[in-house]
Amino acid sequence: MLISKYRSIASEVEAAGHVPGARGLVITEVEPILLSYQFPEDKPLAWSGGLLPGVTAGLVRIRTSDGISGLGETYAGQFAPEVVQELVRYYAPMLIGEDASDIAGLWRKCYSRTLYWGRTGIAVSVLSAIEAALWDLCGKAVGLPVHRLLSDSGPPSIDTYASGGMDADDDTLRREQEGYVAAGFRASKIRIGHSADEDEHKVEVASAALGPGIGLAADAVQGSNPNAWDAATAIEVGKRLEQYGLLWYEEPCAADDIAGYVECRRALDIPIAGGETRTTAKGFVELFAAGALDIVQPDAAHGGGILEALKVTHLAQAASVQTAMHAWSSGIGVMANVHVAFGAPVCRWIEYPTVGNPLVTDLLVEQLQVVNGALVAPTAPGLGVQLTEEVHERHQYVPRSHYQFGQRRG
Repeated sequence: MLISKYRSIASEVEAAGHVPGARGLVITEVEPILLSYQFPEDKPLAWSGGLLPGVTAGLVRIRTSDGISGLGETYAGQFAPEVVQELVRYYAPMLIGEDASDIAGLWRKCYSRTLYWGRTGIAVSVLSAIEAALWDLCGKAVGLPVHRLLSDSGPPSIDTYASGGMDADDDTLRREQEGYVAAGFRASKIRIGHSADEDEHKVEVASAALGPGIGLAADAVQGSNPNAWDAATAIEVGKRLEQYGLLWYEEPCAADDIAGYVECRRALDIPIAGGETRTTAKGFVELFAAGALDIVQPDAAHGGGILEALKVTHLAQAASVQTAMHAWSSGIGVMANVHVAFGAPVCRWIEYPTVGNPLVTDLLVEQLQVVNGALVAPTAPGLGVQLTEEVHERHQYVPRSHYQFGQRRG
């Protein structure tokens, strides 16, 4: 039944992937761009899956014959930036000379050329950047933010949550959470995933620091952990966390352990969330069909692009699953997800990364606004992003500055 629903949703959503007002914009260049930011050497970000000494951004810039250009990002740039660069070069000849306004058609063309080896994973993730760059330049061409090209009836704001809570001592965690409350956030998410004792203690500290009326979510980050929990371990930890009234329990098992997700959902009185690593909307059908999720977290910078993420939100609505857009890349990837949220039929939450990554803020035309715990709809044309020469120079690519899995600080 959901496969049939998927086909009708895909057809309906892809109709939005043609921007008549941008017709005649002929693609002349498709350029990969890598950027980096290094955290202080003694302060890498740490979490249950590894260390983050710095961040990389895998970008695509598409130029047209009219001088209009667009920017997109693939979340795969955080993990395999050099591979991203080569895949962009692989796709480029399929796009040169084409009409940039046919976003859905160009996506299908590129995807069809990789069916033997690229139905899922990094090939699709890189297509996310290409597709977003097309949306960015088309939005600029017609003078509208991308979410207005997706829907003319989106909400003025959507609830957001401060997303941080990496490994830290108790005092640092308390100050972080108290800072979110002072800044007007109404919800926070922390990373757990070590052990039942450690994780319950961390949730207790964060919950007390936030105080009553402020929501707390816990991300076990098992979807990208090379030694992911099985369902029994995830349930053991979840049982310890039920008393704290969490907004959700995220990625309690390996990303492909659908049966584990189902077991967690049946055993626990906490909403189960996940899906950020999935690619293509069709890849989410089995999650919904199995009843694996209460909250789905697609990422437009990884799952195939803005239209693919939009399909997921429609599928979620059909399956009575809430949507909370994932956003954990540079400002360009974040904005792709923000625009999906405001173009979706219903989006409950938008993630707001708070780990001090200047690649988020430095690439925005206008900074994101949070009012009373909600993110205000962006108004700048396209995605609302830019890459100046000064920013490019300041954030030159540094090899091996990306995720390092399986290592724990100290």
